[in-house]
Amino acid sequence: MKSSIVGLHSSNSVQHIMFSVCIAMMPALIVNIFFFGQEVLINLFIALIFGLILELFILHLRGYKNKLNTIKDGSVLVTSIIIALSLPTNIGIGLILIAMVFSIVIAKHLFGGLGYNLFNPAMVGYAVLLLSFPSEMNQWADPIPLDSISGATPLDQIYSQLTQENIAQGNVVVNIYDNLTSFDLLSITSLIDALKNSYFQYLFILQVAYLIGGLYLLFRKIIPWSLPIFFLSSSLLWAYLADIFIEDSLPFYLQMISGSLFFAAFFIITDPVTSPMSTTGKVVFAIIASSITFLIRSFSIYPEGVAFAIIISNFLVPSIDLIFRNKIYGERFF
Repeated sequence: MKSSIVGLHSSNSVQHIMFSVCIAMMPALIVNIFFFGQEVLINLFIALIFGLILELFILHLRGYKNKLNTIKDGSVLVTSIIIALSLPTNIGIGLILIAMVFSIVIAKHLFGGLGYNLFNPAMVGYAVLLLSFPSEMNQWADPIPLDSISGATPLDQIYSQLTQENIAQGNVVVNIYDNLTSFDLLSITSLIDALKNSYFQYLFILQVAYLIGGLYLLFRKIIPWSLPIFFLSSSLLWAYLADIFIEDSLPFYLQMISGSLFFAAFFIITDPVTSPMSTTGKVVFAIIASSITFLIRSFSIYPEGVAFAIIISNFLVPSIDLIFRNKIYGERFF
């Protein structure tokens, strides 16, 4: 049976789309489990169980009679995997629960449920944590097989180590090379040099895993080609321009692998509910999302801007659809 849910612009069933996305995220999940251990699975299990409980509770409040069939669509599983891949592995259980509350209850059901949500649910949950608990969100455990770096991710260390006090007072660490551990970014002159560092090796492998999953979705025609192609190509352009014109900016190749660009390109902006319907609209949406990402990265106190950029871009989707909607044959559009 084909989906008739509002906001799903594909002829695939909802369940088929969701479980295909889950399969596509398996390479990245396996990479994270290999480097960070069972904590990744534990976080995923906590997010999934709590997400299912919240889903059943909200469906009960909304008067759904066949609740078990409804949760089989796989949307909670997709959200849980995205949350597990996005959050630091050593984050507390309470923060995982907060992320799932904002993802399932606020971002999804407050807008009417699957197919009616304006914003990507997982990105809302992630953004709430990043705004409310910046210190916890910027501290990642050491990858288990690696001992060359500790503490925050490269982007987090490079830009600043945010604390509640920093944000409250509006303070920003001026020297972005403070607090680096055992690698010297100033000595890196190429991607080959960067890959001599074991942590960047992990990041590179992770991006390859995202790319493999994304190509699987493209091959299965689950996602449109326009969104990831234009998001990544415009991101590469912005990264290159930032490398040239912004002082102390990361080399463009490190900007491409050190954040969530590949993850967002294949698994976040391609959400069929929160992306535009027309091909032209998708192109505009992807370029806007990448542009906002690099504005946030370059000029804000946050080292990563993907979540905020996607939420802002989601807000613009109705206007994009209105301007760039597919014209019906014989229709006059003024």
